[in-house]
Amino acid sequence: MACSLEVRCPFLDHKLVEFAATIPTEMKLTWTQKKVIFKEALADVLPHEITTRGKSGFEVPFGAWFKGGDLRALLDDCLSPESIRRRGMFDPKGVERLHAAILSEEVGNDLNISAYQLRHRVWILLMFELWARQYIDVS
Repeated sequence: MACSLEVRCPFLDHKLVEFAATIPTEMKLTWTQKKVIFKEALADVLPHEITTRGKSGFEVPFGAWFKGGDLRALLDDCLSPESIRRRGMFDPKGVERLHAAILSEEVGNDLNISAYQLRHRVWILLMFELWARQYIDVS
């Protein structure tokens, strides 16, 4: 949608939406399946493994980017103790624990949060610091 990856644009054509609204519910949905008519329409185009698999999310590889990829230097700079103290908004020791955890192989174990939560929190801190540098620190 506004800030994430969406791949439904072809299905938002108003003529397609209007047509889909005329299809009886029982042709689109059963007790155990969703998108029945859609999957049947594409059965000769898509492999069976695709039409029968469950939902899957889009995972951004933050962990790899933070550990040694393109974002490592930026992460180290933005979440450095000096940056956190200068900003004065977050607990430097808490941020340091998050920073260390994201770089370790045993992600988040001592923090009692999931790996997803850890990556999300670090990403938010990184984005906040970059935003603050651009909009608050301007001279």
